[in-house]
Amino acid sequence: MNSMTMMIQIKDIAEPLQHKFGSFFSSLKSRGSETASNKPPWYADPPKGTVKTIMGDDGDIIDCVDFYKQPAFDHPRLKSYKPELEHTKHSTDDYDSIIHPNLAQSWHMNGCCPTGTIPIRRGTIPGQGIHEFLENLVSSIRMNLEQMIDHQMKNIDGGWHQYAVTRLRTLEDEEIQGAKATFSVWKPKLEDPHRDFSLSQMWLANGKGSNLSTIEVGWQVSQSPYFESTPCLVHHPRLFIFSTNDRYRSNTNYNLEGPTGFVQTNQHYAIGAGRPSSLPSSSTYNDVQQELNVEVARVKGKWRLLGENEEIGYWPDEYFDPSFEGSMDNVSWGGEICTTSRITSTEMGNGHSPVEGYNKAAYIRNLKYIDLSGKTISIKKKDLATVEDAPYHGEYKYIRTMK
Repeated sequence: MNSMTMMIQIKDIAEPLQHKFGSFFSSLKSRGSETASNKPPWYADPPKGTVKTIMGDDGDIIDCVDFYKQPAFDHPRLKSYKPELEHTKHSTDDYDSIIHPNLAQSWHMNGCCPTGTIPIRRGTIPGQGIHEFLENLVSSIRMNLEQMIDHQMKNIDGGWHQYAVTRLRTLEDEEIQGAKATFSVWKPKLEDPHRDFSLSQMWLANGKGSNLSTIEVGWQVSQSPYFESTPCLVHHPRLFIFSTNDRYRSNTNYNLEGPTGFVQTNQHYAIGAGRPSSLPSSSTYNDVQQELNVEVARVKGKWRLLGENEEIGYWPDEYFDPSFEGSMDNVSWGGEICTTSRITSTEMGNGHSPVEGYNKAAYIRNLKYIDLSGKTISIKKKDLATVEDAPYHGEYKYIRTMK
């Protein structure tokens, strides 16, 4: 079991904004199909291939996109890729019978995507997120937002990244075909709600230098790119995926935004969409733990992503660098924060020390990897090497690796 933590000192503007403008955002919502008249102004237009649009009660807009017109096939390396549509076994809109509770999403209550389509959460217009919209709309809070943004402006471009990671001590020439983990899901506080993020994830990596390729999956709390609108600026953890095939230079691909290289096959789950308000989205300190089980496994040239044993989609081998030979050479698990200030109160995990133990600190358990033969191998403490990047928090430790 791994635990991640960060010291706590909160600056939060969510509550006053929610109190003052909650009714305004409620008026923007509509159940069922979204129309031009009720689309929040900070959202982009629907992607090509959209055949149906559904709005969730949390403000998410979900576009049902023709499988063959999804963004993955606009990626330069997948232009000639010939996908096969693998129909979802279920065509019913009775989500309770086909969706694991951990994969339930707000928009499910208002409709379903037709067979032959996949759900994509609508993105926002760059520079037109909810806080920019509010700055233009509400003069009474504009000054507070501008002061906070100006205070942090000097670090916006670079950002400070800090990590708490444990990685697999692989044997030389080990050919990894996948990995698994169970994450406790929390709602860490962000010092700068507009620009900071906090996440817990699994990394699979191959190559070195400019040929580095990664697959990354986990949960995160971040206003960008979600710009949650109901309630205003209250951040909730969401599943995310990320990948690169050139060491994070030009080809960095996030969720299904743009030509990502990830081929979605699941008809019912929208990556990055929010959970229903009736279900818990995060764990409770010293009480019930909300967990998420994820797996990435290579099968017949496809790096399949599974959530709660339900396939969501895959990265084809063709997406990666030409030198890629169908295997990963490193797997890591852990947490990351990106902040506008080097010394920060933004929390990693849930902000509690790992020495507090289970139910009290964030954790990642059931660490496993898949070898070349397809065998799933459980990982023990001796198989792991821990890396911590946190020199500014005294005697606090981010990770404690358990047996």
